[in-house]
Amino acid sequence: MGNKDYEVDVVHHVVENMDPDVKTEMESNYTAHLNIRARDPLTQTQAVQNLLVAATKAEKSILATRALISKQHNRVLLATVPGYTDIPLADAAGTPGLASVTERKIGDNTPIPAFEWKAGMCV
Repeated sequence: MGNKDYEVDVVHHVVENMDPDVKTEMESNYTAHLNIRARDPLTQTQAVQNLLVAATKAEKSILATRALISKQHNRVLLATVPGYTDIPLADAAGTPGLASVTERKIGDNTPIPAFEWKAGMCV
């Protein structure tokens, strides 16, 4: 690393080679990477550390959005499965969910009808 100034602005280089989705999301809230800064190692390191915080927040936002889209996409695909019904129920944690085939069958057969044993029936 040494004490010499860098030939390029490291932050500018990082942003230019960043994933386009993360870059777009990050630039909606963070503009410090556009500033002109000294190219000495200390200034560049501090700027990269600040950039890392903003890029990490942007990446988390992108991943959360992608997960939400994926869940909705899977829900639409499940709706095309025969026998699938979109009945929101609550799971053990109390959050809304979808009834499985087993849960629907148990619900259809509850309460259990009375059984009358007759001679000749197996037990």
